[in-house]
Amino acid sequence: MELHRVRDGKILSENIEIPIDFGIIFEEDGVITADLYINSSFNLESFMDFTLEMIKTRSKAICKTDAGLDLEIRGIEFRSIIPYKQLVKVICFDSVLLTKERIQPFRENSQIVTLLHSVVLEGLQMEYCEATTHQRQGRNENIGPRNIQWDLTSIGWLADFSMYALNFYKEYETGDVIVKFNHSKNTKLTYDKFLELKFDFISLLSFVNGAQVKVRRESYGTYFKSENQTALIDVDYSFRKWSNQRHSEYVMLNHIFNRSHNVLNQVMIQSFDNFRKWNKQIDLNSIIFYLNGAVQARSLNEQYFILIIAFERLTTLYARISGAKTITHPLKEDFKIIKQELFNILDRHKSILEPYFERTKSIVGGLNQVQRLSTIDKMHGILTDLKIDVTPEIAALINVVRNEAIHEGHIGEGEESFKNVFLLNDLLHEIILRLIDCWGYRNSTVLFGEKIVHIQNAIVREVPNQ
Repeated sequence: MELHRVRDGKILSENIEIPIDFGIIFEEDGVITADLYINSSFNLESFMDFTLEMIKTRSKAICKTDAGLDLEIRGIEFRSIIPYKQLVKVICFDSVLLTKERIQPFRENSQIVTLLHSVVLEGLQMEYCEATTHQRQGRNENIGPRNIQWDLTSIGWLADFSMYALNFYKEYETGDVIVKFNHSKNTKLTYDKFLELKFDFISLLSFVNGAQVKVRRESYGTYFKSENQTALIDVDYSFRKWSNQRHSEYVMLNHIFNRSHNVLNQVMIQSFDNFRKWNKQIDLNSIIFYLNGAVQARSLNEQYFILIIAFERLTTLYARISGAKTITHPLKEDFKIIKQELFNILDRHKSILEPYFERTKSIVGGLNQVQRLSTIDKMHGILTDLKIDVTPEIAALINVVRNEAIHEGHIGEGEESFKNVFLLNDLLHEIILRLIDCWGYRNSTVLFGEKIVHIQNAIVREVPNQ
């Protein structure tokens, strides 16, 4: 599909500048490419000697559209060079930025504030909380019956002590989600501030979505025309159209339950700043990346190994920032009587234990010394700190299944293998939710049984069927 026709431009790199006479920009399956025709004064044949160097340092193209608007193609790489046509074919690995004319000139000495107006998201699947009315429009009047659709969710977003108002709309033609920022309420969100918060915003959205979310377009600038959704600047990102085959529904964003509870509003108001804090400390982005990758994996084995890697990474990073070290529990004096009774048992069976009697006795004597940085103790440690009960199923997952999976590639038989994968998925979601102080409803598959529960301050209550 043709996006733009351009002229009067140039390709810029660290070492060279190439004049553009004319070009056509295309989009196919979300990826942006361009055919750029180079001014005849530039020797393309000699330029081919520089191509490898330019590929190492991605270039950009700056030009004008046929309508006279400024356009920039960022992060381009050369696909082919055809000297006899003075043609360069490029592919964009970043974005295309289109700057439109201002509706009205700014007053002199006025402060220019560049606001973010809307964002287009791919991969987000949610059950919307508000219904809107749609009606076909004729030339002079409305025609046909009114159609009521659940396609709007309004939320607040509390970030850095500022509250922003967002509306999420379903785009029926593409399946995308359009997020509009309401600047008439609360704090106005500048584009620079959004870029500062963007990666945490998308990561947390991906987490509650149960699958990866990506930004396709950002629209920002010093004005916005609501009637045709026009902003001063549009940034279109170049990557293959994104869709998810499956979503984890533990957080219930895409569950009918969400219509009356607006999970996204709760998460973005109560937990976003906590998420940012923990993200800096233990890189939650990487854990969420693994979670989202696991839910798309085809085989149970593949899902399990991705999830166990995420679990080990999460518990290791948590142990490090928690200052984990060897602790004594119970205390030496309290353990003294228990240790003596255990020694008495060992002494009665000394002949059986030889020649490893002394080694066994040494191990038993140190049972109250907990190595918080050992793999198993790290896993138990984070569950203890977050008040997640270590059930027999969780204990087996940590102590037995994990070991068999790593050393034998075995994650259980039949239904047991499914339960182990689902339990690990539930457990990772619950750990992150408690870390960021996100309490509320969960759609448990295994962790709390096959039911919806409500959790407040680690107290779990089953939700009656509604």
